[in-house]
Amino acid sequence: MMDLRAIAHALRGEVAAGQVLAPAPGHSARDRPMSIRLSPRAPGGLLVHLFSGGDPLAAKDHVLGVLGCCSAFHPIFLISARCQIRELPLSD
Repeated sequence: MMDLRAIAHALRGEVAAGQVLAPAPGHSARDRPMSIRLSPRAPGGLLVHLFSGGDPLAAKDHVLGVLGCCSAFHPIFLISARCQIRELPLSD
């Protein structure tokens, strides 16, 4: 089972307000543009948000790779992750 302190340590981030704030891929070690929250309902058990924009699925794959978990590029995981993360635009 993952815990926030272990995730923060692996990503060289910090725990704040029930989430991990960490450097996103391509950012300096001092930046904290990525948040990671534990969520049993989310694919892979994590919700990843990028405050700086970018692809949240690529960031989640990076996080899971650092943690030694399955890759988000596994087809079944990718489909469920996209359904969980992306919202369909409302049509007029």
